[in-house]
Amino acid sequence: MSSSRLNAGKLETSAASEGVASGEAEEDAVALIADAGGSSSVPPHAPVTSASAAIVSQTFRIQKGIRRRTREGLVQGIHCPPAVTSASIDPVGTEQRVARSELEEARRTLVDNVRGLTLEEALDAGGGYRSVLGLLKHTAGWSEVYHSFAFDAEPHHWDDADWPRGLRERIEPSPEYVGEVLAWFERGAERWLASVDDAADLDEPRPVHWGERHPLREIVAMVAGHWTYHAGEINAILAIRRGEAWEVGEAVEENHISTVGRSVRREWISDEDAKRHEERLRTLARERERNEP
Repeated sequence: MSSSRLNAGKLETSAASEGVASGEAEEDAVALIADAGGSSSVPPHAPVTSASAAIVSQTFRIQKGIRRRTREGLVQGIHCPPAVTSASIDPVGTEQRVARSELEEARRTLVDNVRGLTLEEALDAGGGYRSVLGLLKHTAGWSEVYHSFAFDAEPHHWDDADWPRGLRERIEPSPEYVGEVLAWFERGAERWLASVDDAADLDEPRPVHWGERHPLREIVAMVAGHWTYHAGEINAILAIRRGEAWEVGEAVEENHISTVGRSVRREWISDEDAKRHEERLRTLARERERNEP
């Protein structure tokens, strides 16, 4: 898991699957965006002080009923469902549930990565030319187009998508506007999840915007992959902007780049583990310096 999964904000990742009304989604999406000056005296990504003041403190919401890890690093389920056996699998709707799970996981990945987004971060392109806001607009726009071609009797294309405030090539640099773009994505995700119900024939060829027809299952995979792909781009831009490296304990062989003080600490990491990890990085940094010509 990359490092920029964010922790602040009010929009729960289950909102789409629970049928959020468009107005509620927009209100919650606006709540994800902090005002330019910040509403708290403590920044959302402030360094910790209890173990290693240099380690970035960042947590994200643990899914309801699941403890992701214990201090020993184990994955442990709470309130787990009964074991699934071949006799307990209901074949009716199984493929549709898999398709919905694929869409929901992709949606959750994107939404989690923009949780707590500030206006300045939304407008940032990480030194390139694709801002976080632009990526959100692009992703939401194509989600609408794919859905329209797959399900509407008279599909509409890119130019006629429901661009927030009618703006495609321009923006309003405000938290409210960014919230509207996020709510637009959420409405599109909700439409996709509602369309892939038990009655959906995933083998039925459906049209796509470039003139071909593909089985609905393939279109679902394209859409879910598109959401995840651009969530990764957003993740990378925010990691660059925030100066974040890898999670505590998940550093990889990358010691040509000093990551001391840049590890991301999750809520299940103990003070002792955080300190041990930081000391390990400092030792590697000293060894690298000794070996440099």
